[in-house]
Amino acid sequence: MSVYNLVELQASKTPDSVAVSFKGLDLTYSELVSEVDKLASLLQTLNVQPGDTVGLCVERSFDLIIGMLSILKVGAAYLPLDSSYPQDRLQFMVQDAGIKIALTQTDLLAVLPKSGCQYVCLDQTELRPTSASVQTAMADNDAPAYVIYTSGSTGQPKGVIMPHGPLINLINWQISQLKKTVANTLQFTPISFDVSFQEIVLTLATGSTLFLVDDTVRRNSEALLQYLSDCKIERLFLPFVALQNLAEVAAQAPQLPIYLTEVITAGEQLKVTRSVAKWFSTLPNCSLCNQYGPSESHVVSAYTLAGEPKDWPHLPPIGQPISNAQFYLLDQSRRRREDDIQLAAAGQPGELAIGGAVLANGYLNRSELTNARFIPDPFSQIPGAKLYRTGDLVECLADGNYRFIERIDHQVKIRGIRVELGEIEAQLGRHPEVKDVAVTAPEDQDGRKRLVAYVVPSELDVLSGGHDLEIRLRDFLQQQLPSHMVPNLFVFMGTMPLTPSGKVDRRSLPRPASERPSLANEFVEPRNLLEVKLAEIWSKTLDISPVGIEDNFFEMGGDSLRAIQLVHQVKDEFDVELPMVSLF
Repeated sequence: MSVYNLVELQASKTPDSVAVSFKGLDLTYSELVSEVDKLASLLQTLNVQPGDTVGLCVERSFDLIIGMLSILKVGAAYLPLDSSYPQDRLQFMVQDAGIKIALTQTDLLAVLPKSGCQYVCLDQTELRPTSASVQTAMADNDAPAYVIYTSGSTGQPKGVIMPHGPLINLINWQISQLKKTVANTLQFTPISFDVSFQEIVLTLATGSTLFLVDDTVRRNSEALLQYLSDCKIERLFLPFVALQNLAEVAAQAPQLPIYLTEVITAGEQLKVTRSVAKWFSTLPNCSLCNQYGPSESHVVSAYTLAGEPKDWPHLPPIGQPISNAQFYLLDQSRRRREDDIQLAAAGQPGELAIGGAVLANGYLNRSELTNARFIPDPFSQIPGAKLYRTGDLVECLADGNYRFIERIDHQVKIRGIRVELGEIEAQLGRHPEVKDVAVTAPEDQDGRKRLVAYVVPSELDVLSGGHDLEIRLRDFLQQQLPSHMVPNLFVFMGTMPLTPSGKVDRRSLPRPASERPSLANEFVEPRNLLEVKLAEIWSKTLDISPVGIEDNFFEMGGDSLRAIQLVHQVKDEFDVELPMVSLF
């Protein structure tokens, strides 16, 4: 059975219901299926075969949904190509996945690799009506549905191959858990983030309406909050950072999204902050569900918070396994020996290993890494069954819920996206002016991580003035890595502190000073009292000093949550309502 069959079946039940809405225009389920058939027919004429992988680089629009579904319909897997990624990274993904065809839009051609595959611009392609519905390709449980690239510790991203079976299992489980089956749902997350699959397919498999929002609204929490009210959004999938942003804005908003009945968060550890608890106290009919799962399995557990929001735990559990998923806690003292898999003692934490019918097929073209992380399941009676070792340290609570403790390696979440610190270190290590490097992700006082690169230069005489080198390193990384993987701060050192075994002693690395990072523009002092006060607000918000009047908020380490805090402080200081979009 194909994932697309879930959508097709629902379309046959509710052909006249609105399936997708974007900027005031609607597509009914019958219209959506018709457009998917047209594009699927074109893909077949381009010789796209079941089992192929097709690239997808499309801005939020009807083309995004039609493109994704048409690829699934012909039995191919889709590979999201994020237009914000550096061209070199996109080139690697296209070549590594063997992409021959990619669906895109004219405006995005400039950021895509110049060679390697054929681009089909959906905004310039006339799709002809088909005389008969294109037959949906049959797909067994192991057939790939998508390939999503995640950060890799070796210096190159790795492609996770997710098959149809686990995804259908997830959608069926999620439907059984919904408070309201048919609900207006926002499509918020980027298609390169696996939660987008859940947003799109769950919505279209239940006869609900999927609301697409452009990036201008999506990145502006004030505008997004208003959009939720205007479109009567009832179901919302959000990473924690976006949830916190909305909660902060909601504290000052005159209108609340009263139609919300269900908020589901995933991607990184949920924190019930004061703002989050306060917001949900104003939404008595809305539940908050914390979901957990790595890209190698998608969502595999869930925990719905109960009771008064003021009483919710600051760090809620990740809950219990979904249908057909099994959790095992492996003894940490034995994790060095891959052939000696033993369970942790009762009541003791251990590395979470996931089993059951929920796992990816492994990593594309990375058999050695696949075999290291997807190991034979010694606890299963099913031939060939696998366990995925997550690298997460977890404990099982007395009530049967599981609690995330920490990572046991150098992987972190930045803005909800998985980042291997080793990939950043590997890229920096390729620069000819870098002798040694270590990257960390310490938390600030608000619990948000920022990347810090500790660099031993090849020529130690630059230590007295590392400004120019920092600019060169930052520029080098921006050409290789997505923006969320470029360190906020660089610290230059003569030598690295080492452990007795000769490894970098990360605990002994100096705490980074709250100094202005080296930027391409020179520091320009505030010229009057107004600019002095604004610079002080920026400095307090960013925990960086000094701040110059030509500095870029986001290059200084700013993000959407800090932007909200800055706008509020400006209002408190000057009694001026500064629109969020003015800062962006």
